[in-house]
Amino acid sequence: MKRFQLALCVLVSALSFTSCVKKNFDAPPDSSNYDPNLPTSGSLAKARALLAGTVAVPIDSDWTISATVIADDRSGNLYKQIVVDDGTTGMTLLLEANNLYGNYPVGRKIYLKTKGLYIGMYGGLPQIGMIDETGSMIGIPSTLIGGHVIKGDFPHPVIPDTVSLNDLNDGLLNRLIYIKDVEFAGSNLGMSYAQPSAIASGTSRTVEDCAGNTITLRTSGYANFQPYIVPSGKGGIAGIYTTYNGTPQLILRDTTDVTMYGERCGANTPFITIDSMQKMYTGADAVMPTAKISCIVISDRANGNTTASNVIVQDASGRGVVMYFSGSGNTPTYDMGDSLVVDITAMTLTTYQGGLELKANTSKVVNYKGNHAVTPLSISLDDLNASFITYQSTLVEIKNATVSGGGTYSGNKTLNDGTSTISLYTTSAAGFASQPVPTTPMTYRGIATPYTNGNEIKLRNLNDVY
Repeated sequence: MKRFQLALCVLVSALSFTSCVKKNFDAPPDSSNYDPNLPTSGSLAKARALLAGTVAVPIDSDWTISATVIADDRSGNLYKQIVVDDGTTGMTLLLEANNLYGNYPVGRKIYLKTKGLYIGMYGGLPQIGMIDETGSMIGIPSTLIGGHVIKGDFPHPVIPDTVSLNDLNDGLLNRLIYIKDVEFAGSNLGMSYAQPSAIASGTSRTVEDCAGNTITLRTSGYANFQPYIVPSGKGGIAGIYTTYNGTPQLILRDTTDVTMYGERCGANTPFITIDSMQKMYTGADAVMPTAKISCIVISDRANGNTTASNVIVQDASGRGVVMYFSGSGNTPTYDMGDSLVVDITAMTLTTYQGGLELKANTSKVVNYKGNHAVTPLSISLDDLNASFITYQSTLVEIKNATVSGGGTYSGNKTLNDGTSTISLYTTSAAGFASQPVPTTPMTYRGIATPYTNGNEIKLRNLNDVY
């Protein structure tokens, strides 16, 4: 099977799709539905056919080409350019202006008047613009854009061509494509789409299919999604197909074009519930079988009331467990609400201070970032204390309860709902430890936490008190 041999660009500043100067993108998109219905002639394919090499050539024909904008600069991943498609092929238009999406958003019909324009190549990618005194391609000056790129009505549907990595060819350059059944390379997991602009103007990541075919995803350091972590699953990705000196590349419009939620290549491990996993512990350390769990993070590392090496998760069975990450390079960075798929194969389920704990490794965790909610179990303290081992490491809700034992949350306090009491514990390192506790009955949400000196409830943040 053909494999694309992709190399990183030696000079990141050489990629024309990479922003060079950070700009603000605050212009409202033009939603006008007026269309001048100009007579059309020529096509982008005919313009592209004028190219005989790498030197820019004039488009002498006085064509008026009707096309649709398929990519704009809203996210900052394109800079002073838009990409259009007229059905015959796609083309990058170089325009010497910012906030182009205000006039030329994705889905806008445009009329391109070609007289006086040039078509050239940049790294093998066809582009239309003008030339300077040295013969180099430049953007159409802002004062001339309106005479060459005339707005039509809006919006028009923009539908990508669905392809596999084996289908890619030069005929797809400057076109919106959707590549199915791919994932980010394992070496990219946990990384952001791009390094910050202070480090690099653009960054390459690798997208691959299950057969090992690859394509480079190129992202500007100025894109507004630069810091987002690449997804860990398998699925599809849409973008503008480009090339740079023989290296096939994909340019995202924004991250809504990435839909990688499925199991990664080679995944055939069965899923079990946390409830089933808990039952494998019968009084001695238990080594887990070949299995995975799908769970939601209920602890809040941002507020610090959980040990940094611990992540507490809960699944659809209503059961929870502490995942303990130890060792160099094994620091968890999972946030409350993240959805995790954990390969527990050969992990050890043990106890620590009276509660079950899974010794985990970040390399076995796939994180589907998001704000996924877990509904707390509304329960009385009497019922909770009677079955605490069952409800350990789960999110519970105690209504109409009062707190005694001190003026702030820090340390051990006593939570009382009239049926029983329990310790409400907050470490002094928690972000809300110094805040005063309420003096009137409130509802308290927290994680039921076994402890050798007595069971506890741990708040995650002050939103758990209302």
